[in-house]
Amino acid sequence: MEKKKGLKGFLSIFGRSSDNETASKRIAGYGITEEEYIKEKYDLLTDRDLDKLMTDPVVSGKVDYVADRYKVSRGEVYARAAELKKEYKISLNRFLQDDLFPVHSDEKLRAVRESMDKAKKRQLNSLADVTGMDSEEEKEYVAHIKDKFGVDVAFIKNHELFKKSDEEISEYLAEYRQDNAKRRERIKREMNWTDFDLERSLAFCRYRYHVGELSAYDNIRFWAYPREVLDTFAVKQDSLDLKKSYNTVSTKILSNKIRFDNKFREFIGRKFWVNKDTAFEEFCEFIDGLDKVFCKPINLCAGKGCYLYPLSGDAEKDYEYFINEPKMLIEEVPKQHHLINEIYDKSINTVRVAAVIKEGEFIPFFAWIKFGAKGSIVDGRAGGGCFAGVDVKTGIVDTLAIDKDNNRFDKHVDTGKSITGFRIPYWPEVLDLAERALRHVDGINYVGWDICITEDGPIIIEGNSAPSLVDMQLLYGYGEHEGEGQRYRYIDLLEDPDKWRRV
Repeated sequence: MEKKKGLKGFLSIFGRSSDNETASKRIAGYGITEEEYIKEKYDLLTDRDLDKLMTDPVVSGKVDYVADRYKVSRGEVYARAAELKKEYKISLNRFLQDDLFPVHSDEKLRAVRESMDKAKKRQLNSLADVTGMDSEEEKEYVAHIKDKFGVDVAFIKNHELFKKSDEEISEYLAEYRQDNAKRRERIKREMNWTDFDLERSLAFCRYRYHVGELSAYDNIRFWAYPREVLDTFAVKQDSLDLKKSYNTVSTKILSNKIRFDNKFREFIGRKFWVNKDTAFEEFCEFIDGLDKVFCKPINLCAGKGCYLYPLSGDAEKDYEYFINEPKMLIEEVPKQHHLINEIYDKSINTVRVAAVIKEGEFIPFFAWIKFGAKGSIVDGRAGGGCFAGVDVKTGIVDTLAIDKDNNRFDKHVDTGKSITGFRIPYWPEVLDLAERALRHVDGINYVGWDICITEDGPIIIEGNSAPSLVDMQLLYGYGEHEGEGQRYRYIDLLEDPDKWRRV
């Protein structure tokens, strides 16, 4: 039988020969060719979905990622995504994140839907823990912020919008979006790209390499290199794979600050107290001999929401203050080593050591040191400070420091003290502490330890179950090493290095 040709034949195959006029209008309306319409199977889409696909660059980029990954048409991808959204209420983000294009198991798809609901509930609950709102107040607040500013609960939490008034949020978002707009325009100009080109690249990197925000995509210059080069980069996805491979039990004990301090008490070298369900006498025992304490919200990371509280000398007054605050962990402030204090003394400047235990062997494969700056009481780029790479074997800082604006320098901006070339005190003891802590819980064999150096030696501040390996790329892939992938430093530790490089 002779195959039907062209648009009319194509529509007849799908039982839609009467839709010739509609198809012709679509082709004319979007400025595409009949050949493209047939090739991309746009006939599978409703008018609404086709319009979304053709006019929304974010949707286009995400659909292109899946179409490129599975070598199928854009229409097939978006029709499948639309089907899952209608039947299971699965978002396009989750469609990509969970790689659902080839999945047809009702059990699997319902599990994804349930997982989305649980994740949303966890986000709400974690925000309530930080703010002290009850569930109804929180729902109203999140709905208000989403309606007025167009951001979700994750953005509210990660950017600490709950600490700002509506006017301050408006100013913050204007600056944030202006920064992103500048980044976008610069990238498009340097690459001679359209919005569509940029969004497609962003979507590809977001789901192949787990690159989240535009700032991270830009800082590492993911936009500047072809896929074969990007495949050599140190990326966040690899850290997640290491976590899954080496941590065979739950790592929630690392993210729960209260449980962490209790479980790793012998390694943390400081007193701590929780401000809920505790007696005044316990508080008095905790603050004995202290003049200030460090306060940590239990469900925020990267130093967000942390603050120093100077004790007033009136225990009842201080106790009343803390009892009326949302639940938090309150700790003794460690006395930092004088050599590190000389570089910056207003924050606890920690060393992070990323390590695994593989077949019984302790392998520290990446380290960096973080400093605060400009009055900040928390260290690292997120707090307004900087960080720099450390040679794991020697404990010597072997890169320039870098801040959140990607400025690089060898001396601290506040004190002028050298960062590059600095030898971290007690380095053998740092590695020994990291190893002992990593062997402390059976089944947890991959952690990035944040370690403070005191005059008497190192103590652990906290542990991270998926430390950011993309920082390795940022720290070492610059200057004469611009564009050189750093994945080689840990590729032998990956169970399946090509997992995200193939269908």
